[in-house]
Amino acid sequence: EDTSFQNKHIIFSIINQLLSINPNVSNQIKKFNSLPKVLVEYLIKFKKDSGRIDLNAVSTLSFSFTIENYKNLISVELIEILFDSLTKVKETNIMQNLIKLFIEINYIYKETDDINSNIFLQEFNKNENSNMFTEITLRILNQEKDNDFIQKILYCIKNLMDIKEKDIFYSKDLEIFIDIAINILESTEINELRSGILDILNKLTTFEEFYNIKYKRKEIRDLLEDCVKNDMVTTEVQEKSQNVLNNINQKLNNDN
Repeated sequence: EDTSFQNKHIIFSIINQLLSINPNVSNQIKKFNSLPKVLVEYLIKFKKDSGRIDLNAVSTLSFSFTIENYKNLISVELIEILFDSLTKVKETNIMQNLIKLFIEINYIYKETDDINSNIFLQEFNKNENSNMFTEITLRILNQEKDNDFIQKILYCIKNLMDIKEKDIFYSKDLEIFIDIAINILESTEINELRSGILDILNKLTTFEEFYNIKYKRKEIRDLLEDCVKNDMVTTEVQEKSQNVLNNINQKLNNDN
């Protein structure tokens, strides 16, 4: 048994070396149906026995992850190991892969929309590495072209704000998000993306931090007013735009 365990350690080290040479190897390892269970059990046992994290195994998981293959293996222990890996991983692509898999895991809970049963959110709320999450998530959102995954990112950001009950952005990150929000509201014809952005803005505009930076406030208000009057968007988008406008106007009127 010990020999088998050591062999797995060596195998994941070799896989990680192959991935560093050619990331496309991930397409091959995703086809190994038995890998997810072996990998997850190994990661948890390695942490339990040694108190350490096998970063080669974490790398392999980050490249081989699909929600279909790993959905039934997700546990509190695994989420904790992956969160704790964020400060140990040095490679940008692995770190982004980890954030993407967190976003996918969060989306599993969309059907019930119950943040209290969402083990990813529970770990985010207590793990000291969660402060790294927002910056990397915004970087991914800024580069992402797949509209379905953009929706998942927006849903994740909304959930993070709900669980924290406060602004999760640093000032510079908040400016980046506002730029992204303006770009999506201006350019997309997909109402689901508009709705996702508006859900976040509705929360953001209840926080003092949003008003402290005074960043592109006029552009946001103009866009929201356009959405309210736009017959080409859904009633839901119009109503959400009005809600965000109401938040902003009420705050500014109170300050005056």
